[in-house]
Amino acid sequence: MSKVTLVITPFGETFRLHSEVPINGDGKRSITRATHVEYDNDRQLWTVALPTGEEIHTNTTRASALEWERKYCENLLRKGYRP
Repeated sequence: MSKVTLVITPFGETFRLHSEVPINGDGKRSITRATHVEYDNDRQLWTVALPTGEEIHTNTTRASALEWERKYCENLLRKGYRP
């Protein structure tokens, strides 16, 4: 079973990373991309970039880039980042 980091604010808002774990319950959802993972054909690397285009990580495998992205975004949520 996958672990999911769920942040609940004092106002009742919830934030979490997207995963294949279903979200049950009522209410409107708002989904915001925190990063983009894409393959750089010229460098032959997977890149993780912020929406501004700033590259923050590269890796030779997609799986490793996605794992790094998940850890990075969970850390942001734990430190108080809100989209």
